[in-house]
Amino acid sequence: IVQCPRKRERFKWQNVSVKDKHWRFGDGKELDNVALDRGQLNNVMDDHPQLVETLTDHYEAFWNSLAPAEDLIPPHILGAEDMPQLRLNGMDWYKGDAPWTQGALDNKTSQGSWLVEIARDGRYRFELRRYPREASKAIGATKAMVEVGDVMSEINLGLNNKKAVVEMNLNQGRYDMTTTFRDQSTPEEQPEWGAYYVYVSFLN
Repeated sequence: IVQCPRKRERFKWQNVSVKDKHWRFGDGKELDNVALDRGQLNNVMDDHPQLVETLTDHYEAFWNSLAPAEDLIPPHILGAEDMPQLRLNGMDWYKGDAPWTQGALDNKTSQGSWLVEIARDGRYRFELRRYPREASKAIGATKAMVEVGDVMSEINLGLNNKKAVVEMNLNQGRYDMTTTFRDQSTPEEQPEWGAYYVYVSFLN
């Protein structure tokens, strides 16, 4: 059974394939014999009701065995002793927008939150970037902000800055983490968006 939810929600019988030998049962609507029909052009569901029932039962058992969706969101662990540095990117936001393509980096629109777990009390360094380090391109913002739970830090930037660096004292625990870039260079438009790349280091 292969199921690939789009974005962050899962729905029963959506984007699912139940496979058995040369059979493929898609979304509960189409049965294909891929040994004879590699292009999966001929739906033979009506010709094999018993097989459809068997594959349906397998999927129902799978679906009913799943834990609640909210229990399946793993936090990003910051400050672990065996990994004191970590890179986050916007594709891992579990709330807000979903900047899934590289083209999203050029837009000053997307914002979201990571679920993070602070492994130990201490001081942390956050390096916020619009583009990855390898690209070495300017952010195009005049202000940057990081919020981890109810702890917040911000810094002023020049439009040509390639990174924004802030340090924060954080306590062990699980929090939402949000970043914000703001471009206040023009009074008419002051876009806000999230840092698509964040490099986190445990200091001490």
